[in-house]
Amino acid sequence: PAEAEEPGEDAERRARGCRPQYQRTALRVLAHFVAHPLDGGRHLAYLPGPDWLLDVTHLVASRTRVQDPRVASLEGGTVVVGREPGVTSVEVRSPLSDSILGEQMLVVSEEKVTVTELRAQVVSGLSLTLRAEPGHPGVVTATAQGTDTLRTPKQ
Repeated sequence: PAEAEEPGEDAERRARGCRPQYQRTALRVLAHFVAHPLDGGRHLAYLPGPDWLLDVTHLVASRTRVQDPRVASLEGGTVVVGREPGVTSVEVRSPLSDSILGEQMLVVSEEKVTVTELRAQVVSGLSLTLRAEPGHPGVVTATAQGTDTLRTPKQ
């Protein structure tokens, strides 16, 4: 006899097969780092520069929320999953005051999408090289290289 499924699994499988599935995407939180002048002036110094945005997703994942969880949800603080059509926002909240530090509007639509092209690239191996910069103590250059040659069957 076939193994019995958990009661919730069957319902979840049926619901997933009969309802529209909405898109999911990785969430990245990017931020400027600024230094305020000591003299009280208004000119901010952007670190490392004004065109740089630094990825702080891993630092704020636990403080990231979706305003309306019926429309979308967050998985692990880094993946946005559409639940039903509507408009909501993704917010990053302060750990001190719970005020909103940043937010972005999010629209989940009923518009159907079609996969028109799918490309895949075989990666059979990766190598990572770390090199200290002689003229700059504390600076390390990392170089990653992928190989695409399959050398053994079923690799």
